[in-house]
Amino acid sequence: MKLSSNQQCVSTDELMNSTLKSYTYLHRIKYYPLLCRQYNQLMCFYDETYMCICDHNRFSNCFIFNHSMTYDCQGQNYCENN
Repeated sequence: MKLSSNQQCVSTDELMNSTLKSYTYLHRIKYYPLLCRQYNQLMCFYDETYMCICDHNRFSNCFIFNHSMTYDCQGQNYCENN
């Protein structure tokens, strides 16, 4: 399985300008809904706490995501990424 660049989740650091990056975290996440609208091909993005998915109407749906967890498939499913 090969992922194209538009199927990869991008860090908010790559999407936000320096002004937005300078805001406090709580102020910065208020702009997350704009990212889906600003980048039409964006499917998802993440920060240090949240993973966000852009829906068909270009709204962002964000949820807490543990980035340090290892998803090893535990022998139950075929793992594409080792």
